[in-house]
Amino acid sequence: MVNQRDIVNRIADKTGLYKKDIKEMLLAFKEVMVDIIKEDETMFLKEIFTLKTITKKARNRYIAPYGKTIMEKEHKIVKIIPGIRLTEIVKNNIETEED
Repeated sequence: MVNQRDIVNRIADKTGLYKKDIKEMLLAFKEVMVDIIKEDETMFLKEIFTLKTITKKARNRYIAPYGKTIMEKEHKIVKIIPGIRLTEIVKNNIETEED
């Protein structure tokens, strides 16, 4: 798993920027993402992903271990839709592993 420190180091290696500046930029980017989600807006990074909130309707849900049906309230979730570039990378990695 790649954590924030690893991301900062990789960006610093690619750009030559100071790690302190990259860390501040990542923190600001995370805050902007949260603000976008709070505002019910859609975030689109071309070829990478689309991030948006969707509303799940209320429904009955069966919980097998307890043998009960509960009424799940209407709620919102965050949906991440991969962009074409991410999709192609994953697809190509799978094809390469099968060869």
